[in-house]
Order: sequence, then structure tokens, then C-alpha cells
Amino acid sequence: MDAEVDVIADLGRLDRTSLVMPLAEHSTHLLTVAAAALESVMHLREDVQDLMGALAQAGAIPVFPVLVGPDARAGRDRADLDGMLDEAGIAVRPTLSLPIDPKALARLEQGESPSGRLGRTLLMRGAKNLAASLGMTEVISA
Repeated sequence: MDAEVDVIADLGRLDRTSLVMPLAEHSTHLLTVAAAALESVMHLREDVQDLMGALAQAGAIPVFPVLVGPDARAGRDRADLDGMLDEAGIAVRPTLSLPIDPKALARLEQGESPSGRLGRTLLMRGAKNLAASLGMTEVISA
């Protein structure tokens, strides 16, 4: 049965031996998330290379790296990661970014509705932009 809703699932540290790999193989998009820090980016590069090999049998599932970091450096960080992945021969979609906004995150964790003032925070605007890049329309609802 096909549903007319977008489902976002955190699959954790996904690799070819993961129990949730069948779910990943049936995904419309896969997002691999890393902090905008060298160690995290290096792990992402290794993990994405392994993941792409595991997904090759499932067909062309677009994989989008996502960097979480300071908004002021997001453009430069995305370009750097795209260059690194390209040099390694890893064919993924252009890197997306999500800004760090600890205060907004704390409000979300406390159960505040993403509508209203929280919806205007840097984090929520970034999440909406990321979702729009994936073709998702109504991401944040009350």
C-alpha cells in the first residue's frame, strides 16, 4: 500500500550488515548526516562509500550528504565535502546543510510546537529549506 505522506526515519549508523538495510534499499532518498568537522566528515566519506556499494543492487537511490554546522560557513563546507567525495569517486547528490541552533533544538525536545515563533528559528528555517531541496512540501505541521 502506498501512502501519500513523507516518512522520515533515523536508521542510525547504516552499513551493509545493518538490520534496517532493507528499509534503506526501498527509500526514495537517503541522507547521511555528519558534523561540519574534519573527523566527522572523514567518517562520512568512508561510510558513504561502503553504503553506495551496498545500495548498488537496489538501484539508483539518491544519497544526500548533510552537514550540520555553523550557518555562516555552510556554503564553503558543502563545497569542500562535495569536492572530497568527487575526488574519491563517490557519486552522491550535492551536499545539503542544516544550521546549528541549540536553543531551538532544546525547545523542540521540550515538546514545543514547530508552528509559531519556533518555526521562524534558524533551525526550523534550515529544516524547511532542506526538505524543499528533497521535494518535500509540508514538512513541519502543528
